[in-house]
Amino acid sequence: MTPLALIIQARGGLVEGSDRALDQGRNGERFDFLRTRGVPLHPQDGSGIRRNSQILVASAAVEETVPDVQAARRVGAAVMNAQNFSPNSSTTPPLASASPARAASPLPSA
Repeated sequence: MTPLALIIQARGGLVEGSDRALDQGRNGERFDFLRTRGVPLHPQDGSGIRRNSQILVASAAVEETVPDVQAARRVGAAVMNAQNFSPNSSTTPPLASASPARAASPLPSA
């Protein structure tokens, strides 16, 4: 998910994210890399999904029981599978993809 997040950010999207590995204290270099590029990272507890204008882009490894998915459903945010998401789609607004590997919570740019 990191490459997708960086593509969206480079196109002007606001990018935020979460990852189980972040919560578990693993892959610190990857998260530091994203932070130095201005990507806010959140625990994967649903706290990063706050409004229905956000789009959660999740890998196939992210189950419906993950708090980010539950939060997105609760606030009415779109939930998209990363395999079906394209930052090149003409119907895709400028988005921000969330962090690294597991779940992404893209936000439309202002």
